[in-house]
Amino acid sequence: MESVESVVGVWWVCYVKSRNEKAFVADLEAQEIPAYVPLTRRWGMLNGKRQHISEPTFRGYCFFAARGSKADESYADDLYAVKGNSRVVQLIEIRDQKLFVKELAQIQHALELNPMLGSCLHLVPGTRVRVTKGDFIGFEGTLERNNKGVLHIGLTIMQMSVEVEFADESYLEPI
Repeated sequence: MESVESVVGVWWVCYVKSRNEKAFVADLEAQEIPAYVPLTRRWGMLNGKRQHISEPTFRGYCFFAARGSKADESYADDLYAVKGNSRVVQLIEIRDQKLFVKELAQIQHALELNPMLGSCLHLVPGTRVRVTKGDFIGFEGTLERNNKGVLHIGLTIMQMSVEVEFADESYLEPI
């Protein structure tokens, strides 16, 4: 996709069904609706060979711009087409378009410079989290430090815990 800054339209966030991000963007591009899914590259096994795999940076989320302004017919047509797409779960309206475009453009540029970047949650200390993969999958606790994802798994009644450190916060989700 061209630079998100060069797109004329009203941007929306679209939450789509699991593993449908690329197909959803392809659907919109076929209808000439500007759409973008940030992709991260990682090493993985594909057909028994180690190679780069592209996957959505923000799982489940895509971005599209309804063409024109809210008063234009093309804007209404684009929204109608997106709402009718079977891959769509939820649409999220962007109130501050200027800030959103600036931030999305920065992400787009950062991924162009380093496609191996991954997303991270803005988890703050004190957030209750659940481990989503690895040896500790299903464990729940309180995030104590954000710099390395230190999780305290504890006994609330005793106010005591053990500390588990995760180098990658992608193992954690807020609950």
